[in-house]
Amino acid sequence: MKDAALQPRGSIRNFVKYPVFEAYTEALLGRKPNKFLEFVNLPAPQFMALAEQRAWSERDCWSILHTKVCSFHTCLDNKKKEYVEYRVVCEIETENEDSNGIENLWVVCRRYSDFRNLQLQLKKLDSELAALPFPGRTFLPGRGTSQPIIEQRQQQLDEYLSDVIQWVQKHLQEKLQEDEERKDVTAVIALLDDFLEVSQLDRKPPCSNDKKFSCNMFHSGWFSHVWDSTDIHSLHAGFGAVNCEVLSLLVQHNKHIHTLDLTGASGGSLRNEGFRCLLQALASNETGVRHLYLGGYQGHNCDNEDIESLFEHNKTLESLYVAGGISISVDDPLLAFATRISSLVTLDLSKCFNKQPKAAQAIVNLVPYLKGHKNLRKLFLNENHIGNRGAELLSEALEENESLQLLSLRACNVGPEGLISLCNALEKNHTLQRLFVTDRPSSLAVGAPSSVVVSHAIAEMLKQNTSLVELDVSRQYLGDGCCEIVSALAANTTLEVLHLRNNRFAASRVMCKFFEHNQSVTSLDISHNDLTEESETTADTW
Repeated sequence: MKDAALQPRGSIRNFVKYPVFEAYTEALLGRKPNKFLEFVNLPAPQFMALAEQRAWSERDCWSILHTKVCSFHTCLDNKKKEYVEYRVVCEIETENEDSNGIENLWVVCRRYSDFRNLQLQLKKLDSELAALPFPGRTFLPGRGTSQPIIEQRQQQLDEYLSDVIQWVQKHLQEKLQEDEERKDVTAVIALLDDFLEVSQLDRKPPCSNDKKFSCNMFHSGWFSHVWDSTDIHSLHAGFGAVNCEVLSLLVQHNKHIHTLDLTGASGGSLRNEGFRCLLQALASNETGVRHLYLGGYQGHNCDNEDIESLFEHNKTLESLYVAGGISISVDDPLLAFATRISSLVTLDLSKCFNKQPKAAQAIVNLVPYLKGHKNLRKLFLNENHIGNRGAELLSEALEENESLQLLSLRACNVGPEGLISLCNALEKNHTLQRLFVTDRPSSLAVGAPSSVVVSHAIAEMLKQNTSLVELDVSRQYLGDGCCEIVSALAANTTLEVLHLRNNRFAASRVMCKFFEHNQSVTSLDISHNDLTEESETTADTW
């Protein structure tokens, strides 16, 4: 029977700062605990008393709150008059090692008039606050939206808000030491709470992470550290909740961040613009981001125009990985317009269009820009329902494209007609070095070319092509037609890697032809075929 004095681990650790646990258990056990695995054995009364003393509260956050006025943007009011909004990033540096930071990092937008109203109210509460320097008003038309004035105000407002926060933290500490209630401190906190929207957050207390591994375990205070860092070039924020509005400000300020990884991440609170802000920042070409990972991202507050704007205006991205697609409120085929980005070198759209209507439209969107693309080297379209018609359209693009070096169509439902079309295109293309077309559809249309015809097309392509280095036609079920393919190696001096995995042929026949005609292949994959002696079985058994 369970001891009533034992307290389950989860019900306490969710509300108490972690170092408190460690100090308490170390004193109780005489040694440091094994993380929180031993907390279940602690006496509940003592444990609960400690929890009540150090429980998470809204007031506690003011002692660990930091703010930064990071950027500004110009808006139009109802009368079409310009005004400036300043973006304030707020960060609560908790001591929670398990927190991913999303609940304790947020953005608020405030006009200069909002700051001034706050300052006028604070002046009435304390003489020290009244003496803090504050940027003055401008009365000349247009001065309020002048770039030098805005930049100067941004710096001055940042310093002012930081000074106010420090005043609060200092007097909170004095109140704790003197154990006195000061109404002015309470009033200041109430004003700041409304200004920074602290109590409006859906912030959660520290909680356990059920996953064994997460790329998004940001250390407390990470934003302040990364803001001006010149040593951090890659920011991996995947597989967890992330505030994209904060990230957009960060990558616009810190141009040293070249890689941004949001693989498997989920967007921030619905109360901010989230993913839209990040797309707009990337579209502005004012970031240093060159490599972007978005596969499996789940977000909101984004529409078709935001995606199209990114693809149309961005001139700096070199790599874009969207494998698995992204769960946002846009049409999936629009992702194929990524080929509009003229600087793109690598594009991965694997598993983005697994249904025929979407896949067909995606290929229609992609092909026109692929034809004339000057920089794209690698294109991954694996596990999309491209089919024969999609392969034919890609073949047309290959005949004109002069930059692509790798095309991957693994498990794309490309049958005999599509494979033949690609082979015909490669007789004219002299830049593609690696082609992967695997997994023939389980059912073929009536009158589809036989495996002999397909094998002949591949063999003729190998005789004519002088650029291909690697070819993968695994699971195309070409049978003994593979003998003709390896025989064509007599006229090919560039192919180095050939994959014929699971093609239902007798390996002994193919190997004889291979050793007789091969000139350049150094790696041959014939696994999952009939590897027995020909005297024991023949290819007819297939």
